[in-house]
Amino acid sequence: MQEYINKTKAEKENNEKNCNIIKEEISSRKKVEIKHLTKSKEYLYSSVTIAIPTTKIKLKLQQFSQEQNIRLTMLEYIIAITSIAIEKYPKVNGYYAENHFALYKEKNIAIAMNPDKELLVPVIKNADTLNLQQLSTAMKELIMKAIKNQLTIQDMENATFTVTDLSSYGVIEFSPIINSNQSAILGICAEYDSWKNENNLPTHDPKMNLILAFDHRLIDGKYAAEFLQAIKKKLLE
Repeated sequence: MQEYINKTKAEKENNEKNCNIIKEEISSRKKVEIKHLTKSKEYLYSSVTIAIPTTKIKLKLQQFSQEQNIRLTMLEYIIAITSIAIEKYPKVNGYYAENHFALYKEKNIAIAMNPDKELLVPVIKNADTLNLQQLSTAMKELIMKAIKNQLTIQDMENATFTVTDLSSYGVIEFSPIINSNQSAILGICAEYDSWKNENNLPTHDPKMNLILAFDHRLIDGKYAAEFLQAIKKKLLE
């Protein structure tokens, strides 16, 4: 191991000596992010992915938005459904501690966002107690505060579960990183073309992937898959 470390160090020094290096300063916020994510590496990483048809969900969102005069997004709807599904699958809302599992009573959903090229993770507190209008309003307020660089420490603390959304970048598969003192994170992917056989005719049936990355010390694959199935079932009701 020491031989490998020495070799890696020598390669780094050689690159710095023989290559043109541009050093980019790390902001204090980025340093906190790196420290936090490095600390969160204390888990046994695993993940499962599920495909969800989107046509029915988008029609439902459009109808709700028209009736309630508020634009409910796919992300907001998934967060609402997820906060409810956690009740039946409490292990996704906790973390592994030495000699025991710690399960949170609150469902505080963090949303990973990147408005100014640095990761921010504001939190919707007690998301399971909010109706769709309330959750949508809370989400939009956090986004605006993030854009204006007005998020406070209180806005970003006490998260129990995290959702990260890369759908706007056309990403259909990725590996979300689990945050410190959490056991799972839900990744939302972009919609992609898919077809199904309906009455012996090919029918357009677009889908999107949901990914659950989880700590295998606390959650096994069957439990994770059932949690995603519960979300899918509720989304398609």
